Amino acid sequence: MILIPKSAGLPVRCDDDPDPMVRVKLFTPYGSWTWLLYEYDPADKIAFGFAYCGDMPDCAELGSVYIPELEALRGPGGIPGVERDIHWQPCRLSEAKRRERMLCA
Repeated sequence: MILIPKSAGLPVRCDDDPDPMVRVKLFTPYGSWTWLLYEYDPADKIAFGFAYCGDMPDCAELGSVYIPELEALRGPGGIPGVERDIHWQPCRLSEAKRRERMLCA
């Protein structure tokens, strides 16, 4: 599965937006990690967004992630370690946190 499809329309930068549009949600199907992404630089293959672990809400943070590193992860039995939520509907970061029950972050 392609984690960041061109059709997602992720901008390279959106610094001036205090509540950016989250266009891609990635998650670990065997765990509880989630990435809500709103920037992506295809040249460097680095995305930026909000990441959290459902088991450890205090670990939630804004930051960058190297997409090839996520693509290389494998779960039990060799399944892909990270998948894209194909049903995700783009929304503002504040709304995405509400959807994901991350009101404290």
